[in-house]
Amino acid sequence: MSVDRDQVVTAAAPPPAGAYSQGIVSGGFVFLAGQGAIDLAGRKSTAPFREQARLAFGNLAAVAHAAGADLRNAVRIGVYFWTWTTSRS
Repeated sequence: MSVDRDQVVTAAAPPPAGAYSQGIVSGGFVFLAGQGAIDLAGRKSTAPFREQARLAFGNLAAVAHAAGADLRNAVRIGVYFWTWTTSRS
């Protein structure tokens, strides 16, 4: 059985760090690669947790949007953080 797979590519999120795509659309589903707190220039953020979370979720949302979807129907989300520094803000 063959299933169509379409690669998702957007300049609104950082490029993948390895040999994988930002996302795949297949069988009516959108599969997103896990995202870290990385800016569009490919720099890892060392900001406090809250800012890293905003950046990582923004990256995921940008790839989902490029696939014609959003994060409201996500089943699982993978986010990677470089530091666990927190602040009270």
